Order: sequence, then C-alpha cells, then structure tokens
Amino acid sequence: GVPARAQLCVVLGEVFGRQLRGFSSTDKAILLWSLAKSRVMHLGLCRLIVRSLAVENLRALTRDVVSAALWGLAVAWPSLTEMNMWPAKLLQGLCAAEPWAGAPPYEVANAAWAFGQVPQAVLLPYWPALLAASHALDLPALSLHELCNLLSGVAVCSAAGGCGNAAGGCSATAGGWPAPRRFQ
Repeated sequence: GVPARAQLCVVLGEVFGRQLRGFSSTDKAILLWSLAKSRVMHLGLCRLIVRSLAVENLRALTRDVVSAALWGLAVAWPSLTEMNMWPAKLLQGLCAAEPWAGAPPYEVANAAWAFGQVPQAVLLPYWPALLAASHALDLPALSLHELCNLLSGVAVCSAAGGCGNAAGGCSATAGGWPAPRRFQ
C-alpha cells in the first residue's frame, strides 16, 4: 500500500545516495527486478543500475537472476530510452546468457514477454534460441498468464520477422510454431 511504497522510496533514495557502493552484480540485478515488480520508479537509481550492470561480467550471475534482470529491464525500458547505449548493451549481455535455456516454463514465457517490450533489432540473434526453448514447453500445461506472455512475445517476433521466416510470419518449416491443433 501507500505506506510501504513511501518506505521503499526512502530506501531507494538511500541506495541511490550511496551510488550502489557495496552492491554485487547479483544485488543490482535483483534490485532492478524489485524496482520493476514494485512499480516504484526511481529513474536515477534505475539508470545507475543499468549502466553499472552493462559494464559488469554477467556470466557470474545465476540463470534465474539473469532471467529476473531481463524481465526488470523490459519493464523499465520505456523510461530508459534517452540513455543511449547502456540499456541495449545490458540487454545484449543478458540475452547472451540465454536465461531461458533450462528454465521453468514461467521464465521462458517471461523472457518472451520481455522480448516483446524492447527494440527488435537488438534481439534478432537471440530469437532462435528463445523460440527453441518455447517449442519445448508443454503448452497445455501452461497457465493462462504464461500463455499470454508467450503469445505476446511471439507475436512481436512474427511481426518483426525474427522467427526465421523471410515473410515475417511464423511457420513450422521456418522454425516457428507447429500447425494449430483442433480442440473438441
């Protein structure tokens, strides 16, 4: 509620004042996710986290932390457009780690959603790996929320031509989705 958000703003102000001193890469990635999840935007701190993570070795982060950071970056992306190269550099570093590989279904779906929120030119090299992970999912077992996240990302992929089909659409022969099944 409102009192909790006020307290969070105080904490974020203190963290910003310390300029992330003493924060590990994992701490910064989780803080980025927390900012996005709480919907409390401290733009200065968000920019500082993105710039800091963009120059760090992200290979030291665990798969789930990279996945959380990817989602957090996608949520914050609209606020970061004037930051020049740093958000794109961080996005490339996070995607290069392929946090969807071996991930639980909800993280694959979240990655697809995140891909739909950011500029597609940066993502073109990473779509094939994410689509391969998506194809391995048991779609009927996904929750409605997971299916919506997955669909929203794949729809952007198809529109941007990132699915491997020169015409821009997804197809089974082009590495896209298999033919639809009839439900009775």
